[in-house]
Amino acid sequence: MSNLINRGRQRSRLSKSPEGDPAAAAAPAAPQVQGDTDIVGQLAAVLPAPYASVSEAAELSAGELRDLETCEAALNHLRVAFWAAGKALHVIRDARLYRATHGTFEEYCEDRWEMGPRYAYRLIAAWPIAERLMMRPIGHKITESHVRELLPLADAHGPEAAELVYMALADVDGTRVTAGLVRGAVAALGESFDPATAAEQIREFLALGGSTESEQPSAPSPFERQARRARSEFEKLAARARKAQRCDVRRFVTEMRALLDEIERSAAV
Repeated sequence: MSNLINRGRQRSRLSKSPEGDPAAAAAPAAPQVQGDTDIVGQLAAVLPAPYASVSEAAELSAGELRDLETCEAALNHLRVAFWAAGKALHVIRDARLYRATHGTFEEYCEDRWEMGPRYAYRLIAAWPIAERLMMRPIGHKITESHVRELLPLADAHGPEAAELVYMALADVDGTRVTAGLVRGAVAALGESFDPATAAEQIREFLALGGSTESEQPSAPSPFERQARRARSEFEKLAARARKAQRCDVRRFVTEMRALLDEIERSAAV
């Protein structure tokens, strides 16, 4: 995002240069926390407004190429935002940078970002794996859903194991890595993990069509059917929550979070 914002700032820097203030020129710029309005305003100045194509030619004009680059930069920021958020939350939690305004990290996440602790901790768990993979040549293909499926393996055997499995999948020509494929590969490895044989196990898994189950999909269980209905209702509630009273929404979310914790505990019995 910084590249996008910098493009918008370049237009006004000449008129705002602190040439008459040596102290200002010598002092390092302090980092600033921008509000949503600031960020949206800066991005709005950079991102083009939607427009209809004026050419039937397949080749893009110079202006269209610039617009494509700008729009793809914004999309790329969205793709890696979960990694940056996870690392930032990790720093805030461990250094207790929330302590001036909140008693606990969980309260800070809820109040400052309207983020449930469960999701915050999931982001914290995901960023080390995401960072390792994003530094690799295939890093541009990593998504949050991919990393999420690697978390059980990383918890049991470390981020190196997660990296090895993902790279083994990505290195096979013609393989399109999806969250489902990552989940299947992790399941194919079983409880034990041997780095010396993991790549071969994954190749065998892919040779079988990337599935550890029967070719015929099994009928959904009663729980799965009810979970689908509940998910559909929650999606409707999410849309309605935008117009609801904030206190009502937060009370409902707190109640549902407690219920979800109870469901999770029941599954662990």
